[in-house]
Amino acid sequence: MFLTNVLFTPSLGFCLVSIGKIDDAGYLSIFGSGKCEFQQPKTGEIIGSIPKSHSLYTVARGGQAAAVMDSSVLKLLVMEFHRQMGHIAPQVAHELVSKGLISGVELIDSDEPVQCDVCIQAKASCKPIPKICTGPQVTSFGEEVHSDIWGPADTETLGHH
Repeated sequence: MFLTNVLFTPSLGFCLVSIGKIDDAGYLSIFGSGKCEFQQPKTGEIIGSIPKSHSLYTVARGGQAAAVMDSSVLKLLVMEFHRQMGHIAPQVAHELVSKGLISGVELIDSDEPVQCDVCIQAKASCKPIPKICTGPQVTSFGEEVHSDIWGPADTETLGHH
């Protein structure tokens, strides 16, 4: 079975197959008996099969991709692997590699801080309050009142805060 219009990413360490793309191409995906089979609906012919390993359906690469992946084990720092895998938790990265759920990767221990600026920025939920007033000031007493005596609230506001 050959897939077309795919992204070749030999440095990713594993191959992902989109079941949606296979469905869009008009094939059936059948899961069971420890494998995923792809079937031509008109003839019923099985045109591809992916075995299940460690609860994951593992794609065996062939040709150039296999040569690239089998040539050596990719040695990465934990935080490099964290970024390449879409910012998964570093503890999860260690667990995936140590349990053999991801092959072809060896994690290098280092004194590198386990802190990711991108993850910190993505988790930031509110903007800091400026120390100096930057907007126009009120001109008369009682024109505008600010207070911070209620909160934090458990209920989300209309502004999603």
